Parts: sequence; structure tokens; C-alpha cells
Amino acid sequence: MKIIMKLSERINEEIEDAKYYAKCALKYRNDHRSLADVLYQISTEEVRHADMIHGEVVKFINDYRAKNGEPPEIMLQLYDYMHQKSIANANEVKTLQQMYQ
Repeated sequence: MKIIMKLSERINEEIEDAKYYAKCALKYRNDHRSLADVLYQISTEEVRHADMIHGEVVKFINDYRAKNGEPPEIMLQLYDYMHQKSIANANEVKTLQQMYQ
């Protein structure tokens, strides 16, 4: 299912964007608070985007299961790898966002 892989890649890109904005927010919070607040808000929106896409991926997997049974093992392994990577990156973003608050 190519769409799951493409969406998984997009999730990672959204999380990387969130990390970038969170780091920028931390960098500018003392000297340019208004800008930092905007960057922090963008970071939280990027995480929300990743969550929204993840919800769609889960739907695709569940639909596949309902129609075809269990997905191929290699597909599940690849998705699990991408998912674990996303979780690790999301946790890093969450820590950066908490540092900003």
C-alpha cells in the first residue's frame, strides 16, 4: 500500500517541521517574544497535522483488514518502523514545546 508509506513519510515531515519551529521559538523567546509565540503556535499546528494524517493511515489499515484480512507482514513491519521513528521524533518535539511554555 503505497499510500500508507507516502502518508507515513508526510507524518515524519510534519514532525520535523514541528521540531524546527519549536527550536526557533526557543531561540527567539527572550528577544522576540511575539515571533517566538507565533513559531511555537506553528509547531503545535504541525503536530496536529501529523496526528490528523496518522488517523487517516489507521483508517487505511483498518479498511484493508476489513476487506482483505491481515496486511502483508512486510507492510506491517515497514509501517511499524516508520511509526516508531515518528513517535521518537514527536516525543522530542513535545519536550521542546514544554521547554517553551
